[in-house]
Amino acid sequence: MVLHIQEQTLSKTYVFTKILVLMIILTALIVEFLVLNPLMSIPSSCDSIDTSTDAKMLSCLKQILLNRELPIISQLSVNSDGTPRTALNGKSQEVPFLGAQFAHHGDTGDYKRWNKSIQMARASPMPQLEHGTEKLPCIVLEIGAHREAKSSQEHIKKYPNCEYHAYEVIPQFAEELKELWKDEPRMHVHPYGLAENDIEIKVHINALNGLSTFVGDMVAGKNLDGKTTVTGQIRSFDFALSEIGQLHNREADAVIPTLLDINCEGCEYDLLLEAKKHGFIERVSVVLIGWHAYGKDGVGARAWQLCQVRAMLSETHEMAYGLGFGWERWVLRA
Repeated sequence: MVLHIQEQTLSKTYVFTKILVLMIILTALIVEFLVLNPLMSIPSSCDSIDTSTDAKMLSCLKQILLNRELPIISQLSVNSDGTPRTALNGKSQEVPFLGAQFAHHGDTGDYKRWNKSIQMARASPMPQLEHGTEKLPCIVLEIGAHREAKSSQEHIKKYPNCEYHAYEVIPQFAEELKELWKDEPRMHVHPYGLAENDIEIKVHINALNGLSTFVGDMVAGKNLDGKTTVTGQIRSFDFALSEIGQLHNREADAVIPTLLDINCEGCEYDLLLEAKKHGFIERVSVVLIGWHAYGKDGVGARAWQLCQVRAMLSETHEMAYGLGFGWERWVLRA
């Protein structure tokens, strides 16, 4: 009897503690949304968002912020030297770091869900890529190819009648790609990133030592010390489509990418929104997105960005599979 009462007490304590932790996280998110980050870049007039988009945003935010996809995990609110950490809100303003961020890659704490997102989004068959022929190949664009273009390595085995285009903004990595793929005529390496307009970006050289470079923390158009940064080029969608057209003897307007495979370490948010504005995304049959949650953006801002992209894509595509801050696949509606 005593043991039974103790078990009940422990169970109630556990439930109470879990509820308390959730309340603390939600309170922190509300503070970031409403105080530290006014309106999260929501348009000043509700008329600027139609009802359907508004409903999609609210549904997505609840899904993401209530940990129904990947969890929010605690993080230290101070740097290694003891100074307070800061985050960026939706207006790129520095605010105090709230001690939480979305789980990402090895931080997921749930490898089954993480691995499933890779399997379902990336590895499942894509019949849209099977219709390519030698005379009219399908076109695969890998954005953020890094040093090896690993996604293209997987795709080219399954879909041999496609032409592959690897985009890498870091010059050093682009040169390594060219060397690695020099004997594969179906692969074309482009030493630049993609966006609506041409810009020049700079990234700190320390970031090049890791497995990836978080593009979201790159600086555009600023005069930084050339000894501690490398310069990368971003080219417009028009330029990229024109270049592909020249390679395949097609007019730029006739270049229709079959697959857009994005794993660009934080550039996915801006890239996809700009691709929508340009009209580029509406040509793409399949969009694969590897979401990234690290960098300086706060939890609230990051959730808003992800849901904004989802709402935008849903206008022309359907989500075949999705995991926020994991991998997603979107398929163009027939």
